[in-house]
Amino acid sequence: MQTTHVDYYHGKLFPMILKFSIPAAISLLITAIYNIVDRIFVGNFNGTSALAGLSVCFPLSYMMMAFALLCSAGGSTFFSLFSGQKDSEKMNLAFGNAMTLVCGLEILLSVFLLLFPDWLLMIFGVTKTSYPYAILYYRIVALGCLFQGLSQLFCDFVRVSGKPILGMCVTGVGAVANILLDALFIIVFDWGVVGAASATVLGSCCPPCLAGTWSLPTAPWCALPNPSSACKNACRFPSFPAGLRFGWPKWPWALSAWCITASWAPTAGTPPSACTPSFPAL
Repeated sequence: MQTTHVDYYHGKLFPMILKFSIPAAISLLITAIYNIVDRIFVGNFNGTSALAGLSVCFPLSYMMMAFALLCSAGGSTFFSLFSGQKDSEKMNLAFGNAMTLVCGLEILLSVFLLLFPDWLLMIFGVTKTSYPYAILYYRIVALGCLFQGLSQLFCDFVRVSGKPILGMCVTGVGAVANILLDALFIIVFDWGVVGAASATVLGSCCPPCLAGTWSLPTAPWCALPNPSSACKNACRFPSFPAGLRFGWPKWPWALSAWCITASWAPTAGTPPSACTPSFPAL
């Protein structure tokens, strides 16, 4: 197989930074769309109680992203180092290890979320009014942790392999699919929160499929190690310390989202006029 290597040593530094940073920033902006598209459709077509149920589950997206970044950011960092050394074997190993760790952690996260749904929703601030909607959305989205993690993994590795625009497109196709499926499931089929959750999971399946179809056949890291080798060497490189600096900020974000949802959750389903704050007279 003929492999290509990105030359990080020649050329002007600032244009190269822009070449990689702008698509990465747009990818983060596209990722944020996942957090609001479902709420736009549900809020307009299914009412405030359904919207509150979705919003209560808001911290889940940050939890999934935190575990994915913990492995993909660290693995892609080592991938870039080995790419500069033109060491294809270690490049393959870095990708294989990151993929193994992402799959393992996201599956464990799904199991944890599915085992303790009521306890976690109570912590998130669910109420009796929003609980029927929240539990439906929660259980379906929890099944999609693996696909969310793989989306982040492939976006990172496609970008550091020298294709930042394609990495941005890998993320964008998932957001576009999510919007289209939301319109289909919520407006046409009238599935409500079930449709929103299904659109989110199916939309997150698109980026790994796109990356596997477009980039893996020509990527220098497509010759993945076999599963036993990947599991055996999963911690050969310190991917976790390298990924921690990218993954740990997502946990404060998840905590902030939890604080916000827990603070206004008791007002879920009440008329807007009843939620208007009153201020003391000066």
